[in-house]
Amino acid sequence: MNKRHRVQFPKKELSNANQDESYFFLHGTSNKRKIKFHDYDEIYQVPGLYEQIFYDRLKCTSPSKVSSILESSIKQSQGNFTELRVLDLGAGNGMMGEELKKRGISRLIGIDIIPEAYDAAIRDRP
Repeated sequence: MNKRHRVQFPKKELSNANQDESYFFLHGTSNKRKIKFHDYDEIYQVPGLYEQIFYDRLKCTSPSKVSSILESSIKQSQGNFTELRVLDLGAGNGMMGEELKKRGISRLIGIDIIPEAYDAAIRDRP
């Protein structure tokens, strides 16, 4: 289990903000860092931070929803989900791949242009 991080969202309303303007504060032992939602390189360097922000706090359920839709579509076409070979482009820290593996795909390759994403995937989902 990853440690819980001290995270604070801004007090001002950001619902109309551009996606590149959305941010949160990460409180350390002696500092407070402002991190934008799309600063993945910074987020992935902190174990469990991505999951805490996007899944626990913001309630993102994309990997489970997308993999469920894919599995349902494969079944409707009389395909076999366990025979799928998946290339996950923009794999990030591997959350989508983890969900697909839980559902039984046969082969998965994930790639991402952010080096820290690879490091996070290896660290958090070996």
